[in-house]
Amino acid sequence: MKVTNLETSKKLKELGFEAETMAFIDPDSEECQIWLNAPEGLIPAYDLETILEALPKELKKLYFWISYSRCHDCWAVGYQRSDNTRNTELEAFAEENEVLANTAGRLLVKLLEDNIIKLGE
Repeated sequence: MKVTNLETSKKLKELGFEAETMAFIDPDSEECQIWLNAPEGLIPAYDLETILEALPKELKKLYFWISYSRCHDCWAVGYQRSDNTRNTELEAFAEENEVLANTAGRLLVKLLEDNIIKLGE
């Protein structure tokens, strides 16, 4: 299942991020399962579409992008100026064996932790 991992999911939960999902991770086993009504203690996990909907499309005249980075040989997400100049502080590259949902989730965590965006904006 291609959703945010336990670490990113926990951070999103701590930061107050909430969105509809049926994917939940058991923090004890780190196993992800689908639940219609999840039992207490499970951590919500989010797919790429849910995370992309939460990321702002424009941020202080920076525009959201997602592309494959040949130099890093991985997918990346971030923000850039309209002249294609990237703001390197606002990008995330996929780590080894990481699904893109988690890469985008890590970018969302960074934006929330650094108070660049607030939930509900």
